[in-house]
Amino acid sequence: MANDVFPVSGQTIVFILAPDAVQREAMSRSLSGTLCAVVPLDSVDAGIELLRRGAVCHVAVFSSVILEESGGRDAFARFLSSCRSQPRIVVFGIDPLSEAGKYYAARGVEDFLPRQIAVMRLARIIRNTTMTIRGSRGLETSLPADGWVEVTSPSRMEQFQRIQGFSDALFEKRLPVSVLEDLKLALEEAGRNAFEWGNKFDPGKRVHISYCLFDDRVVIKIEDEGEGFIPDDLPDPTIDPAESLRRRMQAGKRPGGYGVFLIRKLMDDIEYNEKGNVVIMTKRLEPAGEE
Repeated sequence: MANDVFPVSGQTIVFILAPDAVQREAMSRSLSGTLCAVVPLDSVDAGIELLRRGAVCHVAVFSSVILEESGGRDAFARFLSSCRSQPRIVVFGIDPLSEAGKYYAARGVEDFLPRQIAVMRLARIIRNTTMTIRGSRGLETSLPADGWVEVTSPSRMEQFQRIQGFSDALFEKRLPVSVLEDLKLALEEAGRNAFEWGNKFDPGKRVHISYCLFDDRVVIKIEDEGEGFIPDDLPDPTIDPAESLRRRMQAGKRPGGYGVFLIRKLMDDIEYNEKGNVVIMTKRLEPAGEE
C-alpha cells in the first residue's frame, strides 16, 4: 500500500476511513476513473500511521461511525495534525446542523454526505479537487454566533462551487423543495456578484457567507471585500432589455444585470449595508403543514 499513498502526477490521494468493509469497497469502486489513488482504512489510527511514514492525503472521507465513537474527535484532531497540509474533508452520516456537524464544520469540514453514501456525489467531489485547489487557500468554516455557520472563501469560482455544495448539505433535508430552489438561485446570483463584481475574482480577497436557519425564516449574509455599490442606482434591465444590453456592452460588461432584481423577487427581505458590499437575504418559511 505504501506506493499508493505518495503523490503521483495528476492523481488525488484519497483516504477512505470507515470500519465497514462493504462501505469502503463501494466508495472505492465509485472513485474508479477519477484519476485518484484510493487508500481504504478501517481506523483513523491506521491513517495516522501512514501519514507519519510520509504518506500524502489530499482528500479524507470519514465515516460517522468513526467520528462518533469514543475518542473519535480526538482521533480526528490527531489525523489533521499529522497531515502535511490541510486535506479536503468529507464526512458522511452526520447532519451538518447537528451539534456534531457544527463541531466538524468549525474544523474545516465542508462536505457532508448522507449515511447512505451518495457515490456519484462523492466521485464529483473528488473530480473537482484539483492540484490547484489543494495548493491554495481553501474554504474556512466557523461558528461566529449561536445558530450561525460562516464559510470564508478566496475569490475563485471553483471555490464558489464548493460553497454551493456546502449550502445544499445544510438545507436540502430541512426545507420544502420550492424554498430550497429559491435559496439556491438567490445564492447563485448574490454569490457570483460578490466573487465577480465585488472582489473581481482577486484570489487575495475573500468572500464571507453566513447562514442561519430559524423556525420561521432562513437568513443568508454575503460580504465581499470590494468597493461596494449603490443598489438603487442600478437601472432595471427589464424595462428596456435592448437598451440595457447596449449600455453593458459599451461598458465592456457581459450580458446580464438581472441578478439583483431576480434576488428581490426570490427573497422576502433584502438589506444592503451603506457601502454596498454586504447583503442580507431573508426567506420566510410557512408554518409546518401550511405549504
